[in-house]
Amino acid sequence: MSNLVQTLSVFGALGVEGSLRYSDSLFSFALYENYTVAHWSVDSQVEQDAKTLFKTKAAKSPFLQDEPLAEARKIGCDFLINGTHCEALGAAYLLGLPALSLMSHSVWDAEKIAIQVQEIDEQGELNQSVHEVIHAASASHVLTHRGWLQEQLSSPLKKGTDLWSNRKILFPNLEFCVEVERQLEKLLMPAHLHQVRVRLEALNQYDEEWTSERMFAVLPDFSGESDSTMSGFSGSRTYHRSNSQEVECEWHMKLKKTFNWRIHFFVDFATRKFIVGYIGPHLPI
Repeated sequence: MSNLVQTLSVFGALGVEGSLRYSDSLFSFALYENYTVAHWSVDSQVEQDAKTLFKTKAAKSPFLQDEPLAEARKIGCDFLINGTHCEALGAAYLLGLPALSLMSHSVWDAEKIAIQVQEIDEQGELNQSVHEVIHAASASHVLTHRGWLQEQLSSPLKKGTDLWSNRKILFPNLEFCVEVERQLEKLLMPAHLHQVRVRLEALNQYDEEWTSERMFAVLPDFSGESDSTMSGFSGSRTYHRSNSQEVECEWHMKLKKTFNWRIHFFVDFATRKFIVGYIGPHLPI
């Protein structure tokens, strides 16, 4: 527990606030035989400052079993490390936040940990991918992430409206339809915000060959709509540029690893520009 307390202390010293998300099993976790985290938290031989710091961070919501994991489970998303379920690492991945571990095994002595993300796609097929999660189980791990943490702390992005206000700085190569401003007002959850930003950054940084075939190969979760969908629902995929010109946003990127959300856009192959028309829940099909 001393490593975990020191880890929390260094996070605090670097200006990181917030609570420790954990599962129901944390306090029942056995540190030694017949000695759990719950026992440690009331042990008179443990320094009071250490117990107070831990209780301060571990006695607040939201908890690990709350969003976004609950929504991820609904769409058949799972997270594994070496074949074992790892919901805490999955939550860290979804939220773009660091994961903390007790140094109970050598596998946790790492600054980053690779996890396997499994999900069921719209065709009922199982897709698997590997992603790295920022991780800390000691004070030294936290210090290696100092630059990343400072960047996160200085970011003005706390909600969707911040994305809109800073769009010209963050995504200078993208154009946004007028409807997007209203859509981003509904973007409040940190997990949504993180994943939307990742997808928009992928569009903004695209510098490959401007063909649909190359985009399918390079851009994450890039796809188009079926002919039947476009014939029946093209109106709900049509948006307006600032000059009032309408664009039909058939192409989209999925946020399937977290939520059933989409980013719809028009691809202007002539000017080599992505025009984003919609950010939000899956449109009707």
